[in-house]
Amino acid sequence: MPTSDPVGTALASLGAGAATGAAVITAGTIVLRGGWGADAANAPVWLLPVVLFVGVVVAVVICWRLSRPVEDYFRRGIATVIAVFAALLLAGLAAPADMVGGILGLVVYLLLLTGADIFALLKWRRAGSA
Repeated sequence: MPTSDPVGTALASLGAGAATGAAVITAGTIVLRGGWGADAANAPVWLLPVVLFVGVVVAVVICWRLSRPVEDYFRRGIATVIAVFAALLLAGLAAPADMVGGILGLVVYLLLLTGADIFALLKWRRAGSA
């Protein structure tokens, strides 16, 4: 099924996957900081790697599913790989938000990521992929 704008579809799906994956990782960081606070050394060792893995999986699934109108699997795969790295880079920006504002800074950053995700989904829909 050809799409009216394959580049716009791929870029919007990349943005949506990256923002959603980073939002999942940031939400996990909020749970980690909120549940253990300053005593994060006693938090379960497996929690942060599991949150990172789930965020990466969410980025992959969302980018792959939204870029379905792009017929070339290679281009879809490249967009998905870039979405994973972008999600990890965006999740890394949660550290300065945590240092500056604590849990409130993380919540504000999570809201910004959610807004970016909504914006990317609107661009994806406008690209003729709905």
